[in-house]
Amino acid sequence: MSRSRMGRIVSAETRLKISGKNNHWYGKHLTEEQKERIRQARLGKKWSLEARQRMSEQRKGRYHSPESIQRMSENNGRNKLVINQETGIFYRSVSEAAKSINKPRFWLSDKLTGKTKNTTMFRYA
Repeated sequence: MSRSRMGRIVSAETRLKISGKNNHWYGKHLTEEQKERIRQARLGKKWSLEARQRMSEQRKGRYHSPESIQRMSENNGRNKLVINQETGIFYRSVSEAAKSINKPRFWLSDKLTGKTKNTTMFRYA
């Protein structure tokens, strides 16, 4: 998708829509007095039974599948793929690679990020 959109010229009107600057609330902030008036107006109000049921129905079934949870946990944004250049084995994280050679995670992490000289056979993939 990224490659298919590459080189396209986006009109000024579209850029304005994307930026949100055409929203009348853009850049505005409520004063403490306004916030207090809104709070007082809402104070003591309860959602009706029908409204609560409608909101409950909208939220039902919005759970991640076990497979999705597994995929997200495997690469939660902090894990980087690490390769052992001698054996060609890929590891999902620095921790996993460090365990394979019985070394602490921070030791290998320092070498891979360049804090200390990397004399290992590991590299980020």
